Amino acid sequence: MNLDEYLNDFVYKGLKELGVKFWIKEGELAFKYPVGLEGNGRKDLYKLIKDYEQIIKAKVENEPRRFYREF
Repeated sequence: MNLDEYLNDFVYKGLKELGVKFWIKEGELAFKYPVGLEGNGRKDLYKLIKDYEQIIKAKVENEPRRFYREF
């Protein structure tokens, strides 16, 4: 695993540990913020997710079906 792969995996796992829920809806990445997150934290988290959107989407699509389902 190279450094980029490691960092991408680290970001994805970290977001899931924070409580962000991801799924695919109509071919696009959808997500739900963790409970209690408001204000600037929400804005910063949105920017981070958008920066990594394609990587996160690919990881969600590769998860076993029990971790996500297409709506």
